Amino acid sequence: MAAAREMVRRVDVRVAAQRERRHPGGDPYLVAQEVAGQFLPLDAARADETAVWLDFVAAARTDPALGEIAVELHDGLRAVAGRLLHRLGVDDPVAAEHLAAVLDGLTLGATLHPDRLSPDTIRAVLHRHLTQLLGAANESEHPDV
Repeated sequence: MAAAREMVRRVDVRVAAQRERRHPGGDPYLVAQEVAGQFLPLDAARADETAVWLDFVAAARTDPALGEIAVELHDGLRAVAGRLLHRLGVDDPVAAEHLAAVLDGLTLGATLHPDRLSPDTIRAVLHRHLTQLLGAANESEHPDV
């Protein structure tokens, strides 16, 4: 349980630092991509955290004492996804769930098969998902971000 709490704390610190780095008037798309990236295994530290996350949520399925933290993790990611999309002008709970599901899936795939899902591929999938969500017009504004 301590490892899961530490993982949550690290992600919170990175997201808070990202918020502080933002400049007023900054591109909300780039902010969304950077914040969403804090939940993905894009470097060694985050890969370690996602391995802890995966072990933890698997254990939480059979250990009720861990269930509360697992629910916090689940709900927290969805809340962040909703806020990111809101800043992009998308106020749709299904879109927020979709973004959270993409993040969950990328995390699971990269944690289980890191040799098959590189950080560059993860970024490309996230980029495509966000640009499709926002419409094809945004893709020309953010090529290969």
